[in-house]
Amino acid sequence: MYSRKALDFKLWRIALLLKIHGYYYLPEGKKLFLDISDILNKRYSTSPNTSNTEKIIADIYKRSQIIFSQDPPFEVQAYIPHVDNARNFRLVNKSETPKTVYIQMKVRLKVLLFLHLVELIKR
Repeated sequence: MYSRKALDFKLWRIALLLKIHGYYYLPEGKKLFLDISDILNKRYSTSPNTSNTEKIIADIYKRSQIIFSQDPPFEVQAYIPHVDNARNFRLVNKSETPKTVYIQMKVRLKVLLFLHLVELIKR
């Protein structure tokens, strides 16, 4: 049995490793990251529900081991800055179909493609 502080540190460490190694940018890594955030927030709320907290934490540890057993998306040993790793990962995994962005401008609605949004911002 660990103290509350030790459990918080272990959960924080898992979240940090998810971010550093790039697992956060994978769907299952992001879900785990949000679950860690959720459980930490629930544990310190004014009315914590501790009935299933241990089960949730055990599930988080199990899922983290499964995620960490995969090859990490980022090469941390290459000493590439995190921002560059994230940018490269985003470019490699970019969707082929552009996203549609809706912008309200003076009562009428214009539909712009995401790729053209950058040009509008520069004007």
